[in-house]
Amino acid sequence: MKYLRYFLILTVASLIVIGGCKESSKSKPATTENKSVDTLTNSDTTAIDTTKNNTTSVTKKADVGANRSLSLNFTLPTLDGKSFTLQNNKGKVIIMDFWATWCAPCRKEIPELIKLNDDFKKKGLLVVGVGLDNPAKLQNFRNEYKIDYTILKGTQQIAQEYGVKGIPTTYILDKKGRVIKRFVGYYPGLEKEIRSIVESAIKE
Repeated sequence: MKYLRYFLILTVASLIVIGGCKESSKSKPATTENKSVDTLTNSDTTAIDTTKNNTTSVTKKADVGANRSLSLNFTLPTLDGKSFTLQNNKGKVIIMDFWATWCAPCRKEIPELIKLNDDFKKKGLLVVGVGLDNPAKLQNFRNEYKIDYTILKGTQQIAQEYGVKGIPTTYILDKKGRVIKRFVGYYPGLEKEIRSIVESAIKE
């Protein structure tokens, strides 16, 4: 009987020890799982904070041309038979030059406009010549002077609407189609003034 009691006691003790090991082994995955969640939460919080910091650091650029007058829109044919609408070219700085083949000051200005077009065309400049002359003469003149910018077949009505009383009359428009400045006539050093304005306008 004594041996039987010892045997029963040992059996019960063994079962208790085994049960305790099983419970402790079950608790470990729960602890690991909680750590994973905490780490993931911390990572998410850091990512959100970083995004917020980037967002708040962006400042809105001031519109330096808010007080400029909007240029009049028009549609005219080009010498190549296409249609040109001024308003369709927003996003570019525009030099718009009213001229004629018989105008001596225009002949002096055009080579400088060609150079400006070559220097800034890829940076967002559009040079447009509004010809107030016979289309055939404009075409011959373009070929002779190798003008590579757009030439339009202008009208007296458009010239009057833009207040053109003498030529060349040159307008510089910003990227929103607003008038930055108007030059009437030609004089030495005009190209430098226009170049300076164009460089600033492209950066706006």
